[in-house]
Formats: sequence, structure tokens, C-alpha cells
Amino acid sequence: MVRWMDALTASAAGSRFSPHVQSSGVGRERLRFVVGDALTLGRISLSNSNSNSNSNSNSDSGGVGAGQFTLITGAWVLNYAASLSEMTARFTTIAANLCPTSGVFAGIVPPAVARADLDALAHETNKLNKRSDRTAMMGFARNYYERLESGDGWRTETMAGREGEGDGRVAFRNYHLAREVYEEGARRGGMKGRLEWRRVQMPLEAMSLEGSDSEFWREYSVSGVHIGLFVARRGGL
Repeated sequence: MVRWMDALTASAAGSRFSPHVQSSGVGRERLRFVVGDALTLGRISLSNSNSNSNSNSNSDSGGVGAGQFTLITGAWVLNYAASLSEMTARFTTIAANLCPTSGVFAGIVPPAVARADLDALAHETNKLNKRSDRTAMMGFARNYYERLESGDGWRTETMAGREGEGDGRVAFRNYHLAREVYEEGARRGGMKGRLEWRRVQMPLEAMSLEGSDSEFWREYSVSGVHIGLFVARRGGL
């Protein structure tokens, strides 16, 4: 069980917000939203519901706010890191707020691909995207438009929505870094426990929306799942 019901939110794109705290009208003493930059958010203090005292330290020493979370989730946050140093900074924030012995981070990220295989994936994906019928059917496409000079990954642009959906179509840019960058960033940031890439499988309930034997799912399987699940433990095994 998570010891605190506070909700930690950080700007996925690394936007520069001044950190502040908002308490909900329901269960005011149990639910708070802390908005800030994941690169510099630091340790969040829970000592006062009307203030937010941050520290960039991720030490295992005690003190207000030290290790108050047993679970932190990050859905499409780490993929906005452009380099190993930015990935490390995000994990420094995560580690600073996790319980040193039992804290766990679970993140939804791009698929786990080794550095040696990432270029091939990028070229193959771009080739598939040239098929207009596939893009129309899938409703989204990820374009690998520039390889990073470091060789650690690619700049990508994701386009979601089908033709005719008007304002419902969106496009946004981020990064697909090699799995080694995620793992090294986690270690440098203070995640000392086990690192896992969990197997991702589409649930039958989701597949039934299009029909598990439909052309949609057959086409989807050509390039594999579009997400990865990275689980990192703060300490222990």
C-alpha cells in the first residue's frame, strides 16, 4: 500500500514552472498536486499543505519529505529527456522522493531497444509510415526525424488522429533513447535496486474493440508494441 495519497505531477516536457502546491477540495489533508519541472523538482516536503520546500538532495538520510513515497509512476515523462544527463536528473528527482528501502518507480516509455538496434528500428518505422493506408488505419505514426549526435537515440515526432478528425489531430515531439541510457540514468540518479523491462501485452479487452483478428491488430504486430514499461527499485534486490 502507498503510505501517502499525495499525487506528484511533473511537467512531462520539462516546461519551466514555478513549483507550487494545490490542495483538493475533497480530502484536503490527503490529496495535493505539486506542479514543477521534473528536471529540478527535487525532494517534495509534505510538512505543510500550504507550502512546498524542495531539496535537490537524494541522500538516504531522514528529514521532512525523505522517502515518503513507496510508488511513483511516470507516464510519458522520461521520453522528454534529450540526453543521459537529463535522464539522470529526472531519476534524481524520482529517487529523492522514494522510500530508500521499498520505493518503486514504474514508467511508461518508448519500447526498450538496445543502442545497437535503434537505428534499424528508426529506418524500418519510417519506411512503414510511408504507407498512407497504414497510417490511416492505425490512427498514429511515430516519425524518427533526426539521429542524436551522441548516438544515444533519435528525435521523434508522434502524430495521432485520423484524417477528417479536424482539431482532434495532434502532433508532439520527444526522444527515443536507447535502453542503456534509461538504465544508466537510473543508476546515476540513485536507483540502486533491480531494473526491469516488463513484457507489454495488449489486453484482450482492448483488442476486442477492433477485433483480435482484425487487420488493425495484424498491422500493429508488424512493428511491435509502441510502448515500454520500465520498473526501477530505489533499493533492495
